[in-house]
Amino acid sequence: MLRALIHHWRIHLAVVAGAAVASAVLSGALLVGDSVRGSLRDLTLARLGGIDVALVSDRFFRDELVDDLTALPEFAGRAAPAVVLRGAAVHGDTGSRASRVSIHGIDERFPAVHGSRPELDLARRPGQIFSSAAISARLARELGAAEGDPLVLSFGRFSAVPRDTLMGETDVEAVLGTLRVTVIEVLPDTGLGQFGLQPTQQDPLGVFVDIAQLQRALDQAGKINSIFLGSLDGRAEPDRWLESVIQLPDLGLGVERRQGAFDLISDEFVLRPRIDDAVTRVAAKLGTPSLRVQSYLANQLRFGDRTIPYSLVVALDRTDAPGGARLERLDGGTVDVPGSREILLNEWAAGDLGAGVGDTVELDYFAVGPREELLDRTVELTVSGVVAIRGLGDDPTLTPEYPGIQEAEDLASWDPPFPVDLDLVRDEDEAYWDRHGATPKAFLGAATGKELWATRFGHTTSVRLGAAPGSTLDETMEAFRVAMLEELPPASAGMAFRPLKAEGLTAARGATDFAMLFVSFSFFLILSAALLIGLLFGLGVERRAREIGLMLAVGYPVSKVRNGFLAEGAVLAATGAALGLAGGVGYAWLMMAGLRSLWVGAVGSARLYLHVGTISLPVGWVVSMIVILGAIAMTVRRVRKVPPPQLLAGSLAAARASKHRRITPVLAWAGLGLAVAIVGYALASGQTDNPGLAFGTGSMLLISGLAFFALWCRGSRS
Repeated sequence: MLRALIHHWRIHLAVVAGAAVASAVLSGALLVGDSVRGSLRDLTLARLGGIDVALVSDRFFRDELVDDLTALPEFAGRAAPAVVLRGAAVHGDTGSRASRVSIHGIDERFPAVHGSRPELDLARRPGQIFSSAAISARLARELGAAEGDPLVLSFGRFSAVPRDTLMGETDVEAVLGTLRVTVIEVLPDTGLGQFGLQPTQQDPLGVFVDIAQLQRALDQAGKINSIFLGSLDGRAEPDRWLESVIQLPDLGLGVERRQGAFDLISDEFVLRPRIDDAVTRVAAKLGTPSLRVQSYLANQLRFGDRTIPYSLVVALDRTDAPGGARLERLDGGTVDVPGSREILLNEWAAGDLGAGVGDTVELDYFAVGPREELLDRTVELTVSGVVAIRGLGDDPTLTPEYPGIQEAEDLASWDPPFPVDLDLVRDEDEAYWDRHGATPKAFLGAATGKELWATRFGHTTSVRLGAAPGSTLDETMEAFRVAMLEELPPASAGMAFRPLKAEGLTAARGATDFAMLFVSFSFFLILSAALLIGLLFGLGVERRAREIGLMLAVGYPVSKVRNGFLAEGAVLAATGAALGLAGGVGYAWLMMAGLRSLWVGAVGSARLYLHVGTISLPVGWVVSMIVILGAIAMTVRRVRKVPPPQLLAGSLAAARASKHRRITPVLAWAGLGLAVAIVGYALASGQTDNPGLAFGTGSMLLISGLAFFALWCRGSRS
C-alpha cells in the first residue's frame, strides 16, 4: 500500500487536499458554535462577577433583611442591598437624553460582592455639590458625558397604593422622582460596567449612585427592593433562608395594637384577596374573633336639600368588634348589620341631615374607570338606624391613614390624590374633624360595601382581631404573625431569588445552535468537497484499471482488491482530515472576526472570540472521515461490476449502469417540481423567512440542476 501511495502521489495529494477542505469546513462550523457559546459565557461571567442570585422585587422592604440573612449560621455567601430602578438620564449641560437607563442604588457591599471593582467609592468629593455617580461607558457615549459632568436622573417613585384605585397617585409630578448627580467615573465596558439583570449581549446603560441618596429621592429611607448574593458554593437555598427571616412589614403588612384587640393593615390600603383568605384561615386556626372593615370616602351624603361633604364611610361584617367595642343605638341597644342598600348614620350625621330611620339618603362617591379616570357615582341607601358616637362608633382607627387626609389638622388642609372642592367644607364639618378626626359618619353592611367599592386588588382595608381563647393578646399577636408568614411565603408577594448566573449561562448556550447553523450554511460546500474527493479518487482508480484487471486475472478476490483501495482511501482521508483541523481553526477565527464586525447585528455583541472546544475537533475529524470514506466507498463499488478483460483493456465504462441513465431525468424533474412546490407552500403559508424551507428549496434546485447538467452533457456527446 505504501508503494502505491508513493507511486500515485499526485492524484493522492489532490484527494488529501479535498479531504482537508471538507474537514476544515466541518470542524470550523463546529468551532463557531463553541466560540459563540464560549464568548457569551464569558460575557455572563464578566457581567455578574461574583453575584450568583438576586432578589429584585416590585415592592420595597426593610434593608435590615440583608443583615438578617447574613446573620444565619448556614449562610456562607456574601450579600449586598440595592435599589434597582428603570429610568432616564439627561446631561445637565447639553440636554442630551438616554432612556431605559438602569439605575442602581448601592453601598460598599455591592462592588465587594461583584468583585470587579471592590474599591469603587461613591462618596462626595471635596467641593462636590451633588451626589456622585459612576456610569457605564455606553451611557457616557450616549450622553456625551465625561467625569465631572452633571446628570439628572429621573425615575418612577414607588407607591404601594395601586394607581387605579381611589387613593392611587396619578399626578405626574408626584409619581416621578429626580436625582441630580455628578459623574465621578466612567466605568469601562468590562466587569461592573457591564452589569445588568437581563442576559443580553448589548452593553448596558447603567448608573451607580449611593443607595442612601436614592432612597431619599424616593422617600423610602431604610427601604430596598433588591438583594444580591454571591459565593453560594452551588447551594440553592436562598429562598428557604429568606422564609426564615422575613417579617410581615417586608410583605407590606402591619399589625397595630388597639384597645383589647389588634388590626392587620396593608400599605396598599386594601388587603389583597390572597392575604384576606390567609387571615380567614389563620383566624379559624387560632380561634380568634375577627371584624372585617372596608373604608371609603363619600364625596357627599345628601338628604333633601341638606348635604354633608367628604365623609368617611365604613362597611362592616358585624357590629361588635373584638376587644368589646360595638356599635350602639342612642339608647344603648344593639344595632344590627345593615342589609343590602341600607345605611347606619351616626348621631351627628343624622342630625345634620335631618334624616331618620326609613328615609332614603344619597351617597356620592368616586369610582376609578378603566383608564384610571374618576367617575362620579351616586347610590340611594335606606337609613336602617342611627348609632351613637361612642364605642365602635367613635373609633377613627377604623379608617386607614389615607395620604393627604389622616395627617391634616383640619379639612381645609386636605390634599388627597384626587380632586376635592374645599369650598364645600362648612364650619360644622371642621368642628367634627377637630373633635372626632377620621371617625366614620356612616356604616354599611359588608356586602353593600363590596358591591360598591371592591377592586381587583381587594376590598377589605383592615381586619380587627382579638385574643384567642386561653391566650393573652400579646401571645395571640405573636402566634398570628407566625401563622401569617406560614400562609404567605415570600414568593407569593413576588419576593423570590432568581438564579441570575445560572440563567445567564443557560442563555449563553443560546436558542440558536450556531454550530448546526454554520454546518447548514456549509452543507453544499461539504457536499461538493465529498463529490470532488469521490471524483478524484475515482480518477485514480480508473487510471489503475489495468492493475486491477491483472490482480483479478491472477486470482485475487474482488473483496481483497476493494479492501486494499479502501485502506488507501482511509489513509488519505485520515491525513487530509487531520490537516483540515488546522484550517478549521482558521476558518472559525475568520467567522468570529466577521460576526464581531461585519455581521455584529446577528448576535448583538462585538465581544466574540475564538474558543476551541475539547470535543469539536475530534468530532469534526470523525465526521469528516465518515463523509470522505463514504464518497470513496461509492467509487470503489464500481470495480466489482467490470469484468477483468475490460479492466485489462483499461476501461471502467461498464460501471455506468443503464439504470443511472433512467434515474437522471427523474431526479431532474422531481427536484425541480419539489423546489417549486416548497416555494408555493412558503408563499401560501406566509413562511417566506423559514430557514428550513429555504434550505429545502436550495437542495432540490441543486439536485435538479446537477441532473439537468448531466443530461445536457450526455446529449452533447451523442
